[in-house]
Amino acid sequence: MYTEDSYQVYSASALAGMGFIRNIAGAGFPLFARGMFKSLGFQWAGTLLACLACVLIPIPFVLEKYGKQLRTKSPWAREHMEDDDEVEDGVRA
Repeated sequence: MYTEDSYQVYSASALAGMGFIRNIAGAGFPLFARGMFKSLGFQWAGTLLACLACVLIPIPFVLEKYGKQLRTKSPWAREHMEDDDEVEDGVRA
């Protein structure tokens, strides 16, 4: 939802880029997972993945708090922020 709301007209490209990165990660994980689990053992490899997941937990909260500032840095998202501000101000109905 964040990407779609931020990039509106360009959301298809943004979502395609996100899907591409997700697929690359999904294709790459099996390449190193077997070696990681063999060398670290199941407990430490699982712990490593759990710690990585815990590090990623704050991302939605950071986007909620600093999202507007981040969107102002993007020329495409900024374009739609101006449109949203006009709608909120009652300029457009």
